[in-house]
Amino acid sequence: MDGQQYAVLNINTFDDVDRARFDTSPTDFEGETVESRLARRRRNWTPRAV
Repeated sequence: MDGQQYAVLNINTFDDVDRARFDTSPTDFEGETVESRLARRRRNWTPRAV
């Protein structure tokens, strides 16, 4: 997005992670516009660091 690379991390694949430390809630992105989806991803996804 915008020339930046992002990643999504799935904490369910890590050992010894206390899931209680993370906020979880059901989500529904049905009807989300492209602009809203990209803005949400920029806010929540992890930027690539080298």
